[in-house]
Formats: sequence, C-alpha cells, structure tokens
Amino acid sequence: MSKVRLKAVITISAVTVIIFGVIFLYGELNAVGVNVHVASPGELMEYVEVRGKVELDSKEKIYSKVDGRIKSVLVKEGERVGTGDELAQIDVDDLELSIKKAQAAYEETNSKLGELRRSIESEEVTIAKAKMDQAGVAVRTARESYNYKEDLLQKTRALLKDGAVSQQDVKQLELDFETSKNLLDAAEHEYTIAEQNYKLLSKGIKKESIDSVQAAVEQSKLQIQELSNQLGRVDIRPNINGVVIQKNIDVNSSVQSGFLLFEVGDYNSAYIKANVLTDDVGKIEIGQKAVISGELLSKKEIDGVVYYIAPKAETSVSSIGVEQQRIEIRVKFDNSKFNFRPGYGVDVKVITSEKQSVLYVPNKSVFDSEGKDSVFIVKGNELELKNVEKGIENKDYIEVVNGINDGEKVVADPNSTLKLGTKVKIK
Repeated sequence: MSKVRLKAVITISAVTVIIFGVIFLYGELNAVGVNVHVASPGELMEYVEVRGKVELDSKEKIYSKVDGRIKSVLVKEGERVGTGDELAQIDVDDLELSIKKAQAAYEETNSKLGELRRSIESEEVTIAKAKMDQAGVAVRTARESYNYKEDLLQKTRALLKDGAVSQQDVKQLELDFETSKNLLDAAEHEYTIAEQNYKLLSKGIKKESIDSVQAAVEQSKLQIQELSNQLGRVDIRPNINGVVIQKNIDVNSSVQSGFLLFEVGDYNSAYIKANVLTDDVGKIEIGQKAVISGELLSKKEIDGVVYYIAPKAETSVSSIGVEQQRIEIRVKFDNSKFNFRPGYGVDVKVITSEKQSVLYVPNKSVFDSEGKDSVFIVKGNELELKNVEKGIENKDYIEVVNGINDGEKVVADPNSTLKLGTKVKIK
C-alpha cells in the first residue's frame, strides 16, 4: 500500500473515532441522572399509622364525701400508694361536736318521754315553763347569730367579685354560716320539746302527746345515725394500687362534698388510645401486632397488640377544619419497663399484613401509564417501561407481584420528563 493511501486510511479512522467519541460524549453529557432501587426479595409490612395517647385502664378519682377542712395531706403527686392507704385527713371536730349535741338531745328527749309516762306533780309545770323560756332565749340568740352570718356571707361574696377578698375567706364564712344554721336548728328543736313538755304538764297527759314526744325521740336517733355515717365517710383512701397522678388539696384547704381530692392510676394498666379514620379501620382486627415509637423512645420501638375496637365512629374536625369520621382503637403493651405517664403522645403502626421474601420498590417509583401501574427499568443507558402488578404497600414501599425480576434497576423517583428510551446515567 502506498504511503498516500495509508495516510488516507489512518485519517478516516481517526475521524471516525473522533465522531463516535463526540457522539458518545454528547450522549453522556445529555444523559439524565436518575436514582435507582435494585429490586431484591425482603420483608415488607403493610400498616396503618396513627398518633395515639397513653391512657390508664385502672384509675380512680377520689372525692370528698363530707364538707370540711383538710387537716393533713400525707402523699405527693408521683408517689406510689396501695389499696387502703390514707392519703389525707379531714378535720372532724365540728362533726364530732354535732354528734355529741345530737346525743345529748336524744338523751334529754328520751328522759322527758319517761317523765311523761310517770305521774306528774303540779310543781313540775313551773320548772317546765322556765325551761321553755330559757329555750326561747337560746332560739333568739341563735337566730341573731344566723342572720348576722348570713348577711356577712352575702356581703363577702359581693366583695369577692371585686377581688377585695379571697375565695378562702368566702369558704370560711360558708362553713361558719352552716354551723350557725345547725345551731339554730338545734335550738329550735330544743324549744319545741320544752314547749311540748310544758303544754303536756299544763293540760295533762294524752296518748297523742306521748306519741309526739316518742316521734321526737326517734328523730333524734336518726340524726345521730346520719351524723355517725358522715363521720364514717371522712376516710380518704384509694381502692387500687397505683401512683398519685393528681392532687388538688393542701393543708387547710376547705372542701365540699363531691370535690375531687386525688386521682390514682396504675401505670401497669397503661394502653394506647388512638382514633383511626374509618377508611383505614376496616384493615384492623383485634389481635394484630402494633409497633409503638416516638420521641420518648428515641430510636427504640416496642411491640403492642390491638385489643379493642370501638363499636361506633365519632365525628371530629381536623386541624385544617375538615370533618372526619374516626373510630377509637386501643393497644395494650408492657409498660413495666417504661412507666409511660397518662397523656404521653406516641406513634402507632398497626401491622395489617406482613410478607417475607417479596420484591418491593419505592412507593414513588410506581406511576400511572395509560391506566396501568408502571415503572422505569434502566437497561444499559436507556429507560425501559414495564407494567407491574402491585401487592401490599406502606408509605415507603410497594410489593411488586409481577412485572420485574430480582436484580433489575428500578428508577426510584421518576419525574414527568422521563420517557421510554430516555438516555440516563445512574447517580
């Protein structure tokens, strides 16, 4: 071959290489970078995820059963208590005094009944009249005190609205007013008995009169029994073992019957309460496994079990004002190692389906192509479109039942610019 021809061949070859190099370089420069997920078999779970709150199944609210003043508080919030432990004491001095007065009234009335049943001497009329007069003075004195304390209480309540006095001052006056009322009732009762006794002695004994005093005796007995029952209700003790989770009183606090004193709860009875959308609750069944996580657990997760699904839905309004239908579920878990407090917020995943050794791809990799679920596969440096059949899924991954093979490279997050045959390069 002549030197001229050899040079021509070399020149043509060099130009060809340069042209192919330019084409390759142009293709590389214009190839779209994509992220891929290599399809491989693994474990995949389908779940319903919801926010929940810790509640206690075993808890007790302890209310005051009498009016009075707190004498001592024996526990603090967070302290562990047992069934029957005394939590606080109510000052019962006034109540015990009322019982003694009622007992004295009973004994006096019963004694007078005995006197009526015996022969009555005329000089006893004078004594009876003196006792009636004395009882009348006691009634007037008690009524004056009652009227004074009633007026003072009303004025103090008016001052409370203006902030001139404290709620504690009003409660103290309410107790004083109640005491004056009891004293007035007792004085009037004593006067009634004295008056009846005087009339009987003045006019002679009749069976009806004796029956009336007998009724007064029975009434006194009932009053003693009622006051004694109140004394038996002053104990402030829980009926469960647990922890004091709320304390609403301090020493010298004034309380009324029905006031909430303490709340005690058993942390070992903790469960998670969550409200699930009705669209999702159909997937949930009692006995399904749940995974609990959240800020309190850092990166840890604990297992739980669904044990309750409410029989009806409740309407609620979301944070953006959308009306929703939700159903309450409850998840039991072992709280002995964590001591979660009631009110703690946690994340709950209820596992509705779980499969082993299945192919799955990122959720975002599946898209609609002419009404079919599809993915892009990277073949060489080009995209290939494949239709797929989906299985179970969660917010991150979707099971692919048919359509791709183990080891194929699936575009993880395709955008709208990608098409069949698009030149790509893997990032």
